[in-house]
Amino acid sequence: MFGFFIYLSSLVYVPHAIILLGFVILVIQNPKYTFSSLHNFIKKPTFKVNTNNFIVFTIVIASLVNMMNNLNKVSSFGDFFPYFILIPFTYYIAKVVKPTQWKWLLYFVALECIIGVFQFIIGQPSFFPEFLKFPEVYDPNLLYYRRVYGLSTSSSTFANKILLALVLSDYVLKKSLVKQVLTVLFWLGLFVTFNRTVLIVVVLYYGFKYLQANLKTKFKPTRFYLNALVVFIGGIFMFLLFWRFSGELITQFTRNRDGLDISGRDQIWLYFLDFIKTHFFFGNGGFKVYNPKGLHAHNSFIQVLATNGFLIFCLYLLLIFRNLRNENLIPVLILIVYSLTQYGIFWGISLMDMAFFYLLLRPKGPTDTFEYERDPQINWQKLLPLETS
Repeated sequence: MFGFFIYLSSLVYVPHAIILLGFVILVIQNPKYTFSSLHNFIKKPTFKVNTNNFIVFTIVIASLVNMMNNLNKVSSFGDFFPYFILIPFTYYIAKVVKPTQWKWLLYFVALECIIGVFQFIIGQPSFFPEFLKFPEVYDPNLLYYRRVYGLSTSSSTFANKILLALVLSDYVLKKSLVKQVLTVLFWLGLFVTFNRTVLIVVVLYYGFKYLQANLKTKFKPTRFYLNALVVFIGGIFMFLLFWRFSGELITQFTRNRDGLDISGRDQIWLYFLDFIKTHFFFGNGGFKVYNPKGLHAHNSFIQVLATNGFLIFCLYLLLIFRNLRNENLIPVLILIVYSLTQYGIFWGISLMDMAFFYLLLRPKGPTDTFEYERDPQINWQKLLPLETS
């Protein structure tokens, strides 16, 4: 149920707010932890709050204070609902969800990859024409212009899901035939979405994983020379492949344009960096900043800095760096790298926020390591004991 509803929120015609049903499901499934913690927090002044809880709620409170001091910037009804209010919901989900509850998300993304491959074969990027975006210059020979949407509102949204599914499958699934099949489907999905940022990030991901695996392995001469031989042969093969098809590869990644093509991000970043210079400490008072064309920063960290200012931005960094461990270092850093050229993390509540917080807070593997007893029985009298005279 959890995996189904959070996946459902990423589809066409489905309101994003339905993702909150994932939170509701986990509250219902874990009443003992939820309501006992709430009761202790309210009734016991000496109740110990761990560091992560403290940082998350400090972010929310500091952001609210920042916003209350800048109410003059409210320009629409949507501004009255600050996105950072949703961060504790995402934090709760990451803390409570079982590793196995991610499986259905992975299965549905894999199914969407199959649909995407079918769309690519028949030359129909989307089954929902109203979401198609037609470029001024179209070249059918470039994969960029043949990107498919799957069941999503854009190819970028689709590629975003595939990246998350690939990373999560490595983190929560044990080695099995099912995992291998899912990985193949995710790679097919990456090809037909042809999101250049995601493709580069995935290559980095596997490269870093290979290096980490070899650094962790106890040195053995035979293994060392075998790995060196594999890397050498693979390097020669990749060099010859690039030399043979370098022109075609460069054409595909630059959309046959001169120079580095980053889709106008340089101008977007320049606008936001200029804004940060004049609003360094408190940003835009907690209200999201957009450029004159109504675009976000295409960089999660620049967006948070422009919206909240340097002081609150440091709290976000503290939450990340204090939770980095050897086992989550690569997947967390990969999502950070992705978010340097896309608005990936820190939406408040989203698929990527949930995955990012899960990677930060929970250990790797399929074993449920939730530190509290899971009890599906709701005993309100026991959970919220009433004081009697």
